Amino acid sequence: MGNIFIALCVVMGLLFFAAATSEAQHQREPSEGLHSALPSTETFVNSDGLVGSWMGCGKMPDDRPEHGCNKVEYSKEFMNAQNFALYNQDGTLWWGASRIENDDYRERGQEYFGAKPKEGFKPLFSNGRDIVLRLVSESSTWFEVEINETTRKTKFISKTDPAWYKTTWDFWLRLNYEILLYPDQRLRDAPKGKPIEVASGQVINSVNFLKMDGEWAFVEEREPSPGTERVRGWVRWRKGREILIREFLNRLSFGAKKRN
Repeated sequence: MGNIFIALCVVMGLLFFAAATSEAQHQREPSEGLHSALPSTETFVNSDGLVGSWMGCGKMPDDRPEHGCNKVEYSKEFMNAQNFALYNQDGTLWWGASRIENDDYRERGQEYFGAKPKEGFKPLFSNGRDIVLRLVSESSTWFEVEINETTRKTKFISKTDPAWYKTTWDFWLRLNYEILLYPDQRLRDAPKGKPIEVASGQVINSVNFLKMDGEWAFVEEREPSPGTERVRGWVRWRKGREILIREFLNRLSFGAKKRN
């Protein structure tokens, strides 16, 4: 019996060592097999847009990749879409984490989402789980994104990584089921136009996005006050790099001091 127990301990030890070695190798060389070309060897062109972490389809009517709405059918595909990575210019891993909500996720994958923030990581938007980053440039196989809104430092994302998708500012606004306005923001009759007069006591602080025109968005009031008509108008949502509205990814941690 003693020999059997010792043998089992040895086997378990070997399995643990193999798993740890595999994990360490994964952390050291995460880009192996992804591309033959590293970011440092590729030609990049400027690109304006966003790169966000993968999302399920939810109420989306289609499955277009540019929307980041992917219908994952197999558990392996789902798991792959939950583990994301950001790379250095030489192709080595800068940071990798998991969005899986279990003990492993809480203990080991929360370098940004939980009590162990990743040093130097300050994304454009995040609600603690989903991430949206500014897209700076792209090559045939890589995205270059800003990972710090203050320093504007950049890292790289593989275009073959199922955890990320490229999208547009327009879709980011359209994705939101609710956009929150600040108290001093008033709807206008046109971009840079005159404020729209509303009923006395009527406050519009929650709107739905309808369309975009540069730094201005055409929106409509979500829930009109009793006895009032639903108001539509224009609001400035962006001023250069500054975001002037709140939505489900930035309402807690980001906000603008100057609006309209």
